Amino acid sequence: MIALSGTRRWTALLSAGFLMTVLVVEARALSVIERTFPELVERADTIVVGKVLEVRNLVDGKTGYPYREVVLGELTVLKGSPADPLVLRFSGGSLPDGRVLSFGSEVEFETGERAVLFVAGNRRDMFPLVGVGQGRFRVVADAATGQDRVLDVHGAPVASLQGSRLRVLPGAPSTTAAAASAMSLQSFTDLIQKQLDEGR
Repeated sequence: MIALSGTRRWTALLSAGFLMTVLVVEARALSVIERTFPELVERADTIVVGKVLEVRNLVDGKTGYPYREVVLGELTVLKGSPADPLVLRFSGGSLPDGRVLSFGSEVEFETGERAVLFVAGNRRDMFPLVGVGQGRFRVVADAATGQDRVLDVHGAPVASLQGSRLRVLPGAPSTTAAAASAMSLQSFTDLIQKQLDEGR
């Protein structure tokens, strides 16, 4: 351990305090701009359908701040050329002592879930999805038919594209009920492909 004294000690303390203040301000002031469907597609560096293989809670060795890595495999790539598995880094998470750094707009993932992700700024931005949660869509199976269907980040069924915006139905009481009224994964990826073609 290095002991600091005098001016150097105060400089170190002030620097640490400044960084913490900036972090807290960012956490409280985080706001998200609503994105249209064309913006989701255009702003994404990478668009994939994938399965969450692992979620890791880690600590940055330089800053001491926690972050999470979400490892995705079994990828179907719609845009970009990502590595498989794809590892996304999200700011925030749990420290070994139990403290939690939260920004209030985190996107939570569970091992085994499937999702359509609109990825942008991975390992550069705090949250590597377009529009934070707007860039994450859950893929669930319709219990009656087995068909894959698409829900938004809140679990509400994505029904259709109206103009430039996705029409989302009111949230269903369960994932199973929501899936029955949601757009199929095939229809959703067809919309993405059509938007990509129109943007070329």
